[in-house]
Amino acid sequence: MAPSSQTTPVPRANRFLAMPRRKQLLWFVVFTVILIIGLEVLVWAFSYTVNITTGKALVPPSMNRRFHPLLRGTGITNPYDYPQVTTFDPYTIYWSLPNLPGKPSVPFATDRHGLQLDRGKDPGRDLNKKGDTYRIFVLGGSTVLGREDQGITPATFAAFLEDGLSASANRKFEVITSGVSGFHSAQELAAFIYKLIYLQPDMIITFDGVNDAIHSSMLREYSINGHFRATQFAAIVDPSVYNEDSSPPSRWESLKYRSADFFGRFYMVRLGFKPFEEMGFNWPEPWERISYEEEKIFNYLSPTFRPQGVDAYVQNLKTMSAAARERRISIMHILQPTLAIELANREDTARPEDIAIMKLGGRPGDRERVNPEIFIDAWGQFFSRAQEAFAQQQSTFAGVADVWLDYSRFFKDIQDLSTVYYDRVHYNDDYIEVLTKAVAVDVLETCRRIGCSPKAAP
Repeated sequence: MAPSSQTTPVPRANRFLAMPRRKQLLWFVVFTVILIIGLEVLVWAFSYTVNITTGKALVPPSMNRRFHPLLRGTGITNPYDYPQVTTFDPYTIYWSLPNLPGKPSVPFATDRHGLQLDRGKDPGRDLNKKGDTYRIFVLGGSTVLGREDQGITPATFAAFLEDGLSASANRKFEVITSGVSGFHSAQELAAFIYKLIYLQPDMIITFDGVNDAIHSSMLREYSINGHFRATQFAAIVDPSVYNEDSSPPSRWESLKYRSADFFGRFYMVRLGFKPFEEMGFNWPEPWERISYEEEKIFNYLSPTFRPQGVDAYVQNLKTMSAAARERRISIMHILQPTLAIELANREDTARPEDIAIMKLGGRPGDRERVNPEIFIDAWGQFFSRAQEAFAQQQSTFAGVADVWLDYSRFFKDIQDLSTVYYDRVHYNDDYIEVLTKAVAVDVLETCRRIGCSPKAAP
């Protein structure tokens, strides 16, 4: 009997095995990629839902806000992987880049001058042109910038202040964020003299104090108006600035941090590591090596009060006042509220929960090593001395204003300070709004005394 010419069908379960090896490999890769993408989406959706409903972060909060690290090409686990938002500046040490787009991978947007755009502001604005508004620039550090997770329209000090002024006055106000994260008073002075003074300001507001306290108490080799970024830039030219015993990372360190940086971008991996974090193990963050170098110039754990820091701070503000008077620009100096001085004044009545906030805001790996009492003592002494200096300054209203306001204990009547501060330095948005309403009252009182008529463009 002749054999049948009909081919026996391959069972469905064996079709994959019957494929050529290369085709098997291709299908395996495709299936794996689809599986990983599907699981990543599911884990992200789960962690995001848990985060917004319970406030608990199963993965780093920034990973919840911006999906997905690999698609953006930036590693969320490493803050130095953010697109560069500042550049070297010969006057202020560093300054925000102009025309930043404010996309999800960029923490904020800027205009052509490198000034942060608040909500509703025109990205193409040209501040060289002066309208009929009373123009106010707000100088300071990160406390005037708003929180990065607000995206292109952050809830900044300036935005809230403009709202408060516009709601209470019959004139137009334009309030512009001029702060840069980490700036202290010497950098504000340089920004005013070399940048803002040419943009036709009617008033300058400085809202500061804490960054001067930080740098004067934490730089290991202190110099007047010293800044850790200046030492970092100097180390680019001369690596021995850090220390002669500085050494490049070993191969094992490089492999560990590179692997952690890559795999740490996956939601599945970070969620799977969560139980180990609960047991006290920390994910090897790529900034640990950078922090090791920084520790040679910056004492992250044991700040030491130096009275010269307060003297330099007050002198910088006085110099700014003198320059403002020369240009017929009003100026308002505000000693900002700070958690440290509030806790120092409450002494034994301070709540443990509020003291614990002093552990937040530095490097994540330091939180369990930080002794809050050391920070409270060092920064509390700085602000106590600054309070005395502000009390000695006489506000004047002769044509232009030179106003000195001590807001350092603005929140003294609030029992639960955790509602005000989300770390040792920064305020929650609701209380920035409360704060700026009070500042608006002081600005309007100043306007009542001097008129606050916008200067005509030259």
